[in-house]
Amino acid sequence: MIIMFGTASLVVARRELISRVQQLTEDLQRSHGNVQQIPSLMSELEVIDKNIRIAEPHMILRGNCTWIIMSHFK
Repeated sequence: MIIMFGTASLVVARRELISRVQQLTEDLQRSHGNVQQIPSLMSELEVIDKNIRIAEPHMILRGNCTWIIMSHFK
């Protein structure tokens, strides 16, 4: 099947494709930057988790909120 396009519509289609490729390239670069931060964020999370596990939490109930106070660390 052969589809005929006029030159003007091909130019418009090309511009739209170029614009879309540029947008996708920017999205990919942002995503790549986010992915590179994952190891650092995982390390930070491990430190936080470790600190929470060694703390002795005391629960204080106030209305609909629950507050956790870390009284002291071992």
